[in-house]
Amino acid sequence: MFRPSPVALRSALPFKKARCIQTPRSGCYAMAPQADDLTRGQHPSSPHAVGGDPRRTGALARFVDAWCLVRRFERRGRIYEQLGLRPIFAAVSGLFGERLPPPSLAPWSPLDEQGQHDLIRTYARTRYHELVNLIALAVYSLLLALLLASGRPIAAVYCVVLMVTHALPALLERYKRARCDALLTDAGVSSRGMSMAAAWRPQTVSAPRALTSPAAEWYFAPKRAETRRFFGRLGVGAFREFVLHLFRAAGTDEAAPSGAGGRFVQSRSDLAAFDAQLRISEATHLVGMALHVPFVASFLHPTHVAGLAYVGMMLAVNLECVLLQRQHRSRLWSALRRVSQGRPGSASSGKSGQCASL
Repeated sequence: MFRPSPVALRSALPFKKARCIQTPRSGCYAMAPQADDLTRGQHPSSPHAVGGDPRRTGALARFVDAWCLVRRFERRGRIYEQLGLRPIFAAVSGLFGERLPPPSLAPWSPLDEQGQHDLIRTYARTRYHELVNLIALAVYSLLLALLLASGRPIAAVYCVVLMVTHALPALLERYKRARCDALLTDAGVSSRGMSMAAAWRPQTVSAPRALTSPAAEWYFAPKRAETRRFFGRLGVGAFREFVLHLFRAAGTDEAAPSGAGGRFVQSRSDLAAFDAQLRISEATHLVGMALHVPFVASFLHPTHVAGLAYVGMMLAVNLECVLLQRQHRSRLWSALRRVSQGRPGSASSGKSGQCASL
């Protein structure tokens, strides 16, 4: 049985168009639903965000706000489901230990406080994940142009395949954001703001079995050479600041426009989840480096120095991502060993720097 949300009960007037007041970061949700939604027994559709947040002064932050709006055609995520993309999205999410929000035709049920918190967190995280996949698509687009200009059609097709592996996750994040937006709107929740520390608190339940084997344990364990000076000389500190800049630009923290972070790891369970997250991220970027090797072979010619240098840059970015995960692990290694051995002790904390593959 359809049960309209408090917002719908307050706004159930026979208006064809809805009015709202909102910012791109916090969402909108004081609105009058469309009459068609109510007469069909469906939940009211939230209008897409309009306007801007005056506290968002950075160019990248403003771009993220504008790009990540839930557009009219994708409200409630139905368009993605009608295109048959939900099973694909579910498979992609499963690779990273995530679950999709309920589909648009699922029966309505009230949200408790934890359910609302989880949806707001997912909403916030989708902005960052979509941003880094857009960056990856831009990087691959230039590579595709270089391959076509140098007469490498087979390598160009391979590049297009890799672009699809980033286009699908970008659409996945838009679908998740549309579904979270609809579910929160139906529950009468107006805010989409969440601190960066809360949004990025580790959630991964466990790493895949292949990443916890004895050989994997040896590989992931910090090596003697992996000191603070080692990571500093390889530029990991500067790269970490770049990643944090992306976090801040994509953040939804209404109280702190700068996106100032905090303690991401706050408990023993968080520490174990963070370790699993680091392993998955590191393995993802290692695979990304391997996938770029064929491009090196394509540009192994004196006349293609520019292409070879560009691929080298892509490999370097993935390597920095790998090193960033290893730096986090080395900083938390003593606490991780206490947790794995069941010994008492408080979990260390730090700022995470997860980034999608480029």
